[in-house]
Amino acid sequence: MAHPHASPACDKPQTAPDYVRCLEIFITNRCNMACENCCVNTSAHSDGSVRLGWADLKAALDIFMDRAQVPYGGQKTIVFAGGESLFEYPLIKQAVEYCQRFPIPPHFEVYTNGTVVKPEWITELRRWDVTVIFSIDGNKKGHDAARKLAHAPDLSAYEVVMEKLGDVAKEGCATNTVLRPENLDGVIEAFDTYAAMGFRQIDMWLDYLHMWTPEQTEMLEAFMKNFKTYYAKKTLTDGEIPFMVPMINHALYNGTELARDRTWWKDCFRLILGADGHFYDCEGALL
Repeated sequence: MAHPHASPACDKPQTAPDYVRCLEIFITNRCNMACENCCVNTSAHSDGSVRLGWADLKAALDIFMDRAQVPYGGQKTIVFAGGESLFEYPLIKQAVEYCQRFPIPPHFEVYTNGTVVKPEWITELRRWDVTVIFSIDGNKKGHDAARKLAHAPDLSAYEVVMEKLGDVAKEGCATNTVLRPENLDGVIEAFDTYAAMGFRQIDMWLDYLHMWTPEQTEMLEAFMKNFKTYYAKKTLTDGEIPFMVPMINHALYNGTELARDRTWWKDCFRLILGADGHFYDCEGALL
């Protein structure tokens, strides 16, 4: 499981910095979608895709949970992504069950595009408090602008996901929206929809692969001001925080770290495991 680009090569296990606390696993590059903003080189065909085998996955779990190699003392986090991660649901379930053997089992998150989810899978994963995060980029217009079904590009991916979500228990589940110029107008409206469906964690992230123009940056700034007003007003009206937005927590964390002269892009708290069984220092290396 040596890092494929390590220089110089190491003959013995390395020790991660004590702030490394998350292992992000790209369990497969197989995907049924062809999204414009994906950071992974995906494959729409099962016969040409790459997937982790249990031997490599188990080895990575053992390394990450070993205090001698990853000494972080709190509860660690393991994130499954893809491709479409739920194509490998049995392997994810096996990993979650296996990690219950450790003194402090990690918290698990599973990212999915929502098109192949089964309600019983969510029920099973919630037994171990796994957070399942559905990637939905705003309203129908915004979502379908970039997220296309690979073999049916004219079909609305948004409608497929929403139909699947109808039978899924939302407790412990979350949504994640990638902000792009073409979907900004419908995001706040969409957040109301997600909250009404029962989601209590609704996150958003900036599309880092898009080259934002000055005009688009102004659009983004206006959106964030509108979101601030919306979120504050909704909190006052509801008498409680309507839903958690992890992006806010990350902004506060990064501000604190910057004050300590530590930057997330240099002192990253994540390890990246590719579907090829190798560690990488950045998810962008999988593109």
